[in-house]
Amino acid sequence: MDLTNLSSNLPLPFSPTEESVNSINKELSDEFKIGARSIAALYRLSNSKNSLLIAKGYLDCINEISNYLENGNISSLSDLNHFLINKKFELK
Repeated sequence: MDLTNLSSNLPLPFSPTEESVNSINKELSDEFKIGARSIAALYRLSNSKNSLLIAKGYLDCINEISNYLENGNISSLSDLNHFLINKKFELK
């Protein structure tokens, strides 16, 4: 079955008038704007989530160091440095 000429034989869904072209252009423009707004919203949400996760990570870090200090597990800065180095290697 030869389908090479199929597109030229199919009827258009609407008549090719200036009004129909303008209508399609407006619809295309509207859909593009909706898509662009959606992408911009996703970008903003992604940045917000990233900022919150970074802040949460810093807070978790500070809380862990604070708990370590409060529990009396440290007697010198060297002990604290050793604790921090061990934590860094655990995360790698």
